[in-house]
Amino acid sequence: METKMKTHTPSRGKAFKITYKPHRHEGVEVFNLVEHTYDVVIGGTFTREDEVVGFNATSLLDDSFKRFHFSEITSMVELEVAA
Repeated sequence: METKMKTHTPSRGKAFKITYKPHRHEGVEVFNLVEHTYDVVIGGTFTREDEVVGFNATSLLDDSFKRFHFSEITSMVELEVAA
């Protein structure tokens, strides 16, 4: 099954603590749906078949790239980050 995903131009946004239960984590399919929590800065959105389905983010811990599907997010709490 081929899906057409498109990443939009990233933009630097607000910081959030995001908890989610992904069906795929770090490229591997997950069957037990374990929650993961990251402190991230929100970037741009991405689409699947011309519908916005999630957003990109950058980890505050190690500056790594993250991608979150809206349907897998269980909570988002805005963080106060010093400039």
